[in-house]
Amino acid sequence: MLLCLLLLPYMQQRFQLLFDGKFDGYYPFSKDLEFSPATWFDGTYATGINAYYNDHIGFFPYLVQLNSQIDYSLFQKLDYGGTTLGDNNYLFYSDYVDAYYGRDFVGYQLPLERMTKLKRLQDTLEQMGKTMVLVYAPCKAWYCAEYIPALFRGAKGANNYLTAKRIGDSLGIHQIDFNAWFLQLKQTTKEPLYSRQGIHWTNYGSLLGADSLVRYIEQARHIRMAHPRWDEVVHTTVPRVPDNDMSAILNLLFPVTKDTFCYPVVHCSGDSGTAKPRCIYIGDSNFINFIHMGVPQAVNSDWQFWFYFNSILNNGHQSDDGSSAKVSDTDWKKEVQQTDCIVLMYTPATCTGMGNGFIEALYASYFPGK
Repeated sequence: MLLCLLLLPYMQQRFQLLFDGKFDGYYPFSKDLEFSPATWFDGTYATGINAYYNDHIGFFPYLVQLNSQIDYSLFQKLDYGGTTLGDNNYLFYSDYVDAYYGRDFVGYQLPLERMTKLKRLQDTLEQMGKTMVLVYAPCKAWYCAEYIPALFRGAKGANNYLTAKRIGDSLGIHQIDFNAWFLQLKQTTKEPLYSRQGIHWTNYGSLLGADSLVRYIEQARHIRMAHPRWDEVVHTTVPRVPDNDMSAILNLLFPVTKDTFCYPVVHCSGDSGTAKPRCIYIGDSNFINFIHMGVPQAVNSDWQFWFYFNSILNNGHQSDDGSSAKVSDTDWKKEVQQTDCIVLMYTPATCTGMGNGFIEALYASYFPGK
């Protein structure tokens, strides 16, 4: 019986006796290696092929999930780097917590230089009939600060988000601070703006942000646009992307907690007088919620999302294999010339790298040598 039990994973790998499960989360699978005399004699082939068979043995997904579940249930250990369990089963990323306490603070000079360039770009684009907006998406470490685990708490110091925001206010940069707004809504909102299992704002919360952003662009450009609207909401304990994105990547057999989620049934209404400006969005993954709910598709005649000023996410910019195109492989300066709006959207935890080089690159293009 013991021998049969030991042979089961091999039999599963060889003959696929049962469905082998899958990973909802992250796992760095080892790749197969080609044999060569060089890799044989230096030992890398033996090491590599051993790791490959270890990662592809039968029932491997179930075994990883079982191991992760045991670590979590018995020792409160989460097998994914950077994820930490807070009070009341709230999940956090450690770098977001570090941003909240100012442990990653880069000082005053860098944001001053960047925001000064951004202000000059904003004024230049306005003269060209274009609108540039800087948006601070909300951050879970701010919104759920009372649930940060005691081990990660400390004294709050200067942080990159508030420093950039204050400099932007003094320079007259067009800014929207959803992070501060969410804190104001926290005591009155009827639906969750953050879930315990996710790192991003909920679908409901991001819809509030999308509607506010549309209204801001309307006022800035003196136009009337379509708005995301909903007359019906669905409440369920079954999460949708991204409301359990942190829990899903932990490779657990069971979720760390159970929540009730709110999902509005969204539609965007407009008429013949509704304007649809072209827009380029640049930022972190918080904007992806807008795409999932069809907001840019409905309110913009043409749109692109430059994810960290690297990948282009939209239906019109994909390679033949379905992968996202790279900004560096396109004439992105021409795209800027042809668009109506540029929206930079970063959460306080990612605003250290605001623009991811876009601000500096566009500034160098418009003001070479300055």
